[in-house]
Amino acid sequence: MNQYPLWRYVFIILLIALGAIYAAPNLYGTDPAIQIQPKSGQAVSATALSQIKNTLSQQTITPTAMTQQSTGLLIRFRDTEDQLKAQGYIQALVGDQDTVALNLAPRTPHWLRLLGAEPMKLGLDLRGGIHFLYRVDTSAMLKERLSSDIHTMGDALRTANIRYAHIAQVAPDEKNAQGGVVIAFRSSEDRDQGLALLQKQNLYADYQFSSSQKNDRYFVNANFMQAAAIALEEQAVTQNLTTLRNRVNELGVSEPVIQQQGKDQISVDLPGVQDTARAKEIIGKVAISRFQLVDTQNDAITAAGTGVIPFGDTLYQFEGHPVLLKNEVVLHGTSILNAATISGEDGRPAVSVRAGGSEVSSFNTVTGENIGKPMATVYIETKAVQQIVNGKVVTSERQFPKIISVATINNALGNSFQIMGLESNYAAKNLALLLRSGAYTAPIVAISENTVGPSLGKENIRAGTLA
Repeated sequence: MNQYPLWRYVFIILLIALGAIYAAPNLYGTDPAIQIQPKSGQAVSATALSQIKNTLSQQTITPTAMTQQSTGLLIRFRDTEDQLKAQGYIQALVGDQDTVALNLAPRTPHWLRLLGAEPMKLGLDLRGGIHFLYRVDTSAMLKERLSSDIHTMGDALRTANIRYAHIAQVAPDEKNAQGGVVIAFRSSEDRDQGLALLQKQNLYADYQFSSSQKNDRYFVNANFMQAAAIALEEQAVTQNLTTLRNRVNELGVSEPVIQQQGKDQISVDLPGVQDTARAKEIIGKVAISRFQLVDTQNDAITAAGTGVIPFGDTLYQFEGHPVLLKNEVVLHGTSILNAATISGEDGRPAVSVRAGGSEVSSFNTVTGENIGKPMATVYIETKAVQQIVNGKVVTSERQFPKIISVATINNALGNSFQIMGLESNYAAKNLALLLRSGAYTAPIVAISENTVGPSLGKENIRAGTLA
């Protein structure tokens, strides 16, 4: 008869016991819950807690528990009907100051949580929800980049008094899969001067330049390099991932799964969500940014105190102080092609902005006329706002403009400029992110959307148990 040492039996028993302990949380189930997280990072105040209790009581919604957490407040409910009803009233009460998210709170006992035991996270197959698959249209973004560069190349040649006959975008072909720009000149001297001018500008470092001649026309060929196109595509997908995550957070979905699939596709799983229309509305919405001049001729503090706003101005708050901005927009966010953090000329964090399009010329003129004056970057986001009207939750859309940066204009700005004077690397990264994520870097196209029920996963579990 085979006998094993005692320590092996003890080890097996301990292994089974540990497995049973860490599997036990799955037996307790979960409660429908709402998680409230103040954007300030502080705990929910006693006043806010009292208001939430009174509001729920007035609507005859009885939560099973309210738990203060280090990051906010967790409210448990008996069923999803109470949870969904309470969400609207709580969101209307706290407004834009706090994040209100639907969640499933595990009923795991305290002693198990102390051991780090948590229930398994359930995906779409067990909880149900919505699955989206998007494709990032990187080719459209590349066309926009080439179109923008055509304008800036033409402006650069005209500024240098180099005459050209024609400038056009070149479609991708077998020789150059990315496409490019071709510029025609009437003389070899103009062509050579134009080639030298464009080659020495860092703005066109992504192009490979060459010259050619056909009959009495002289050409500069600017082919967009493959490595630059790949980097541009990767940046577009990465930035769209960030934008999607920011927008999905507004849906208040617990444990969303947003990930890249393949070269240019993004998969979005929203467990527990059944309202496809609402999800599509949030994912497809557009936030915008714009640049406006600060009104230095009128006093913002006086305007804030008296409530009398000078004609043609709007009063904002920035870092706790009132700021008057002129209503004229000198550059819209749609003209911003890219924004990245850099180290400025003074060694402090800065943001390098690349702009393109028809607005750049007027932007150059306006900033040239206002050197030494401050200019603000304004970020405007459209959000669904819930309010309690006659005892019912009414949802409407509102725009929330805010100043995200104020900087002094040091020279006339064109298609490439820097925003300096930022306090920290964090401020620079945040500003660059907001400038880039106002809209999708490249268009996204819905390939598929499916509402998934939890029956499939339950059937698989039943079949596995029987097996």
